[in-house]
Amino acid sequence: MDLSGHPFPEPLACVEVCDLRMGTWREGPRLPKPIVRSNAVTCNNTVYTNISSPQSDVIYSLSTEKYKWERLTVVPRIRFVTSMTSWGEKLFVIGQRAHDFEVDPMCFDLGSEEWTTLLYRLHVPQPLRVEETPCFDDFTIVSNGGEGSYLYILTQHMTHRYNLAEEKWEDLGFPGCPGSGSYRVVTLHVPVSKMARFQH
Repeated sequence: MDLSGHPFPEPLACVEVCDLRMGTWREGPRLPKPIVRSNAVTCNNTVYTNISSPQSDVIYSLSTEKYKWERLTVVPRIRFVTSMTSWGEKLFVIGQRAHDFEVDPMCFDLGSEEWTTLLYRLHVPQPLRVEETPCFDDFTIVSNGGEGSYLYILTQHMTHRYNLAEEKWEDLGFPGCPGSGSYRVVTLHVPVSKMARFQH
């Protein structure tokens, strides 16, 4: 049971694949180990997910050609990945360490297979901290055509964006997201420059 009295979710290791042309489902290659509340993104016909190990989170890949899971990389610094997204040939992750919260998103270049830090703390004033509340709720990639592509970071206290082309942070003065910080947050981009936030 968690603190609210709800049972913890059962670990899952199965993968289901849907053929959109045929409209049928079939079982895919099972994950290397069971996962709970992990993240999954796609990039260049490959699926990426994070799986927790005793000391760190590990990212695995599943390509449509090989059709089997392969260990890709260990996430540095971050112990628990809470959100992951992709843009171009890069994966972006945010999360926390074992005893405190990480405030610098990490970027993994799929071409060079190297990790870099987006240096959030050096370019953006650190969000106000609330005891036992994480800094980051979620983040999402938004592409606005000729206006460029941005990585939006959502917190309870403020919202910032990272210019992916120019590789710099921009403070637009956006407000934070309402909520207690105890939700699992999924952020979706809605056309006409709006973002929707779902809590569950």
